[in-house]
Amino acid sequence: MSRGFNGTDALLTRSNGVTAAFPFSIAIWYRPTALAAGSDKVMFSTHDDPLTGIAALFSLDKFNNWNPGIFLFDGSYKSVSATGAGSTTNVWQHAAAVVTSATSYSAYRDGANKATGTTPVTMTLANLDRIALGRASFAASDYFAGQLAHCAVWSAALADAEVAVLAAGL
Repeated sequence: MSRGFNGTDALLTRSNGVTAAFPFSIAIWYRPTALAAGSDKVMFSTHDDPLTGIAALFSLDKFNNWNPGIFLFDGSYKSVSATGAGSTTNVWQHAAAVVTSATSYSAYRDGANKATGTTPVTMTLANLDRIALGRASFAASDYFAGQLAHCAVWSAALADAEVAVLAAGL
């Protein structure tokens, strides 16, 4: 089952944290209906409220062919986006992010196209207490247009083979 987002004001939000420490992984199926203009399109985000001093966003990166990317914020953004041709509108695709530690985080598209970032980030993940699907959790911006399905967060670093199995729909 999927949930539709209109790209202008639709989102799901919750006042809870989803992970308290490194490592963690995120996976989601997405079907964008629009990838034009504006900013990155946030599929999943979490932040510390009310400070917004730290955040993690899992978005389609407008500067990288709309590939899925993990953006970690600790006063400045550290990010990495999957490689390859990029996302396509009106087609179901799979995205995953694996954050192994504060110095190792990877993004995937369709179980492959992996890219890894290593710029250190300083975050106390236990302080992440707000989550949202379809938009940045801390601001009314970066709305996603399309459908999202089967979003999951693990308090473990998924292996490449596990990400590939999820993307295969197994």
